[in-house]
Amino acid sequence: MVKSHSFIHLDTQTMLRHYFIPLISSVLLLITGSYLPAQTHDNALRFSTEALDGTARYQAMGGAFGAVGADYGSLRQNPAGLGLFRSNEIQGTVSFGQNMDQATWYKEQYKKGHTAFGGNMSVVLATPLRGSGISFNLALGFHQRQSFARSFDVSNHHITDFSLADYAALITPKDIPTDDFFGKNAYGNLPAPWLAILGHRAGWTEQFLDGPYKGSYKKVFKYSEEGSILGPSNSQLRVNERGGIQDFDFTGGLNYNDRLYFGLGVKISALDYRMNSYYGEDFIDKDYLELANELRTSGSGASVSFGLIARVSDYLRLGAAIQTPTWFTLQDNYVAGAESRYSRALDKEGKPLPEKEWTVNDETPSDAAWRYQLQTPTKIVLSGAVVGRLGMLSLDYELANYSGIQLKDTYGPFVDDNKLMKEYFTPMQSTLRLGGELRVSPQFSIRAGGYWRQAPMKASFDSNPNQSATIHVNEAGTVPHYEIVGMGYGVTGGLGWRFSPSSYIDLAVVYQGQKSHMYPFPTLYYQEKGKDMQLTTPQAIQLQKQRIYGVATFGFKF
Repeated sequence: MVKSHSFIHLDTQTMLRHYFIPLISSVLLLITGSYLPAQTHDNALRFSTEALDGTARYQAMGGAFGAVGADYGSLRQNPAGLGLFRSNEIQGTVSFGQNMDQATWYKEQYKKGHTAFGGNMSVVLATPLRGSGISFNLALGFHQRQSFARSFDVSNHHITDFSLADYAALITPKDIPTDDFFGKNAYGNLPAPWLAILGHRAGWTEQFLDGPYKGSYKKVFKYSEEGSILGPSNSQLRVNERGGIQDFDFTGGLNYNDRLYFGLGVKISALDYRMNSYYGEDFIDKDYLELANELRTSGSGASVSFGLIARVSDYLRLGAAIQTPTWFTLQDNYVAGAESRYSRALDKEGKPLPEKEWTVNDETPSDAAWRYQLQTPTKIVLSGAVVGRLGMLSLDYELANYSGIQLKDTYGPFVDDNKLMKEYFTPMQSTLRLGGELRVSPQFSIRAGGYWRQAPMKASFDSNPNQSATIHVNEAGTVPHYEIVGMGYGVTGGLGWRFSPSSYIDLAVVYQGQKSHMYPFPTLYYQEKGKDMQLTTPQAIQLQKQRIYGVATFGFKF
């Protein structure tokens, strides 16, 4: 059990040590491209999405504020909304709620809930219309763009036909001498993925010494019972994520004759993401393998947005905005530990090893880091709103080019990663937001709304597990699990009360859901007699993230 690093938690006492009958892997031959200590599509996608966050009024109407304006939350969709402010304003927003994470694996279900807090604040400085019919407003604000908080622990008590040890063997380059893996600088010198090095040093794999696959690698676990060929009898994946993206907004808005409104916004973003994961498999005779990972990503970025709102008539407003990518400069820090117990291990002479040598473990260097740049998608927002004495109805349509996500470092673009993201991600991801407000009286309003967000992956990968299981993954350090993100949705409602000409309070209740599925490691292929043969992973883990929370905004005009 790996214990040297305090952040690695290998709670194997909860792991069941069931009987094992192995999968024969003597036919495995590596077919792999270039592996870098780079990002998977996971993190590129994770850092490119945004949650519904803003003032209580904005959230109560589902975020459909691109043509409404005069609300700090609207500046996220269209900075031209700043031009509709008529007075100086300061506001603060707090949110409190419950996050529920649900995971299902082979019909075994896991649920875990935890409380979450959030908030934002802003200051708007407005000037009245001058004789020229022009006024200029400024806004400063802070809000949390995205929260990464999630935790789940799911087990699979079904016998599977493919092990993480198989995957480690398949990504191990051919003809690397076994002794080279145990060199002092193996992690820095060997032309191999770190997971391949770690797995071999932890006793998962061994080399073919003769035969047609001489020089290639295979897993050490080779059990059978009554002629059956089987794999691990129990698997467990545990993931804990935390952190978020914080945005600092600087916005300028122009009002021309109360008919045309222009806006320019600049965002400075601070990102912090932390992930701990554990994956384990149980075999017969209390044998097992384990992998524990910690990944931390931190950095900063900047983006710009431009917007226009036109008051077509007294009742109709139309808006359009474009949001440039956020250009992030990031650094990954990762470390991992692995362990195995193999009770049928043999020495070089073919004799059984003593019991004290059945358990083997290893760890990657604790100071491993990788710096790179990430470019998130460009987004276009088109909006319309009907505004009258009794209230309003608003609709936003957002289009994001997720296939345009780019990764690069000091050595240039991540050619393989960018090519694959262009293939996997949709160039036209749609988001619809709809919201309405009813003014019951000059002081009291009722609001409702909702949104639907299309999956950022192409439909074939989102809906077809057989295809999404075959996605090529470049590990971030030694993290093999990856996620296929599905659709997101939300239902919202709220109230507004203006208890004085200069003071108000808005309340909202928000329900959000996000579906996805995850694989503990990818599917790979091997060749046999010149034909590509597919090795399948365990069944996909179905994930659902739900969030229910309340929001309160307190504002003061001056």
